[in-house]
Amino acid sequence: MKIFEIIQKEKTNTNKVFLIKEGIFWRSYEVSAILFIKNIKKFSLLTKFVKKISNNIVFIGFPDSSLESILKIVVEKGYKIESRSEKMIELSGFTEITNFVELKKEFVIIKKDEKDLFTGNCSDKIKNIINKIINYPVATQTPVETMNFVAEIQKEIKEC
Repeated sequence: MKIFEIIQKEKTNTNKVFLIKEGIFWRSYEVSAILFIKNIKKFSLLTKFVKKISNNIVFIGFPDSSLESILKIVVEKGYKIESRSEKMIELSGFTEITNFVELKKEFVIIKKDEKDLFTGNCSDKIKNIINKIINYPVATQTPVETMNFVAEIQKEIKEC
């Protein structure tokens, strides 16, 4: 399925998650991605600019090796696997989203060298941690300094 077809399908979607296989990954776009991270499992929401529609889209993705554990979570949470093929899985039973544009805007973009990083509904503390990670000079630090930095970040995250 091409990205333009996916976006067209998502324009009318309000309450289903479509998982689409792309190479060795499964992805959900736009409404499906928001429903996924709100109801199934938290993932980083990613963005990409699509020239054909002249707009940014949001998506999540995970490797094929994680599919069965994700589907197990879907069933455990009471959602339904409507259909399943080699290239697409349709999940249903989600509360309808009527405010997708507003929900999409809730996700914060941090700019760094023209790359977007979506941080979701983050507190200022989490944004600060992400900025520390983005700006950490890995190339000039020793392994021990980097280990200490990671330990410090873990401690800060646990305190959130």
